Amino acid sequence: VSESNVEYAFQVSEDDGFSTPTSIDTTLLDYTAAYLAPGTYYWRVRATKGNQEGVWSEAWTFTITEDGADSYNTIARVSVSSDGSETSNWSNTPRISHDGRYVAFTSGDGSLLPDDDNGYGDVFLKDSQTGMISFLSSATDGTLPNSDAKIGDLSDDGSLAVMHSSASNLVASDTNNAWDIFLKNTTTDELTLISTNASGEQANDDSTYASLNGDGTLVAFVSEASNLVPGQYNGYAQIFLKDLSTGTVTLVS
Repeated sequence: VSESNVEYAFQVSEDDGFSTPTSIDTTLLDYTAAYLAPGTYYWRVRATKGNQEGVWSEAWTFTITEDGADSYNTIARVSVSSDGSETSNWSNTPRISHDGRYVAFTSGDGSLLPDDDNGYGDVFLKDSQTGMISFLSSATDGTLPNSDAKIGDLSDDGSLAVMHSSASNLVASDTNNAWDIFLKNTTTDELTLISTNASGEQANDDSTYASLNGDGTLVAFVSEASNLVPGQYNGYAQIFLKDLSTGTVTLVS
């Protein structure tokens, strides 16, 4: 559906099968659902133009609480320590889980956690329900990176995070002297090197700006490496897709 004269069809339902949806047609890019009882709802959207109809988006959820709209006007600072202490340095590039509970971000502040003494930009995970904050850019054994790390993305449930780092001590035998892509399991703290080819060989140049699909099975990233996909190097940075279940790397760009 082309962009001119496009309308949007929204559906809101109490079940993910949309058996009894409330439908709204609008030209607005945002919509506020009013007069809904407290509870959890599902919503989806598609573009329409005349007789043309796009496909329905995936379904998302939202929750109406007893105190209604007031809950949506609350602003909470994420980049504070677990006890609420203020930071004294920069924090940026937040990524949020699908339900809004977990927020990952990059920060140059050394006071978010008491043992952050590496002097580099690190990646953190904040649980907005408990207020707890933890390291993401640490090795499986808790070792902090010996160089900068930057957040890439979070899976929908916040259990997986991808980031890029120029550190050489996050996994064993990281000898390529380049920015690499790493995957962190936020439940087990296991850290895995992702920017390798299908044979497990490390990328021979920088890999950055990773993006993770919703269930955490696919990672897309930028790389200047020439050895990720045989015979596909064009001399420039390219986009690659890695299937974490098979290890297959595909050139996307």
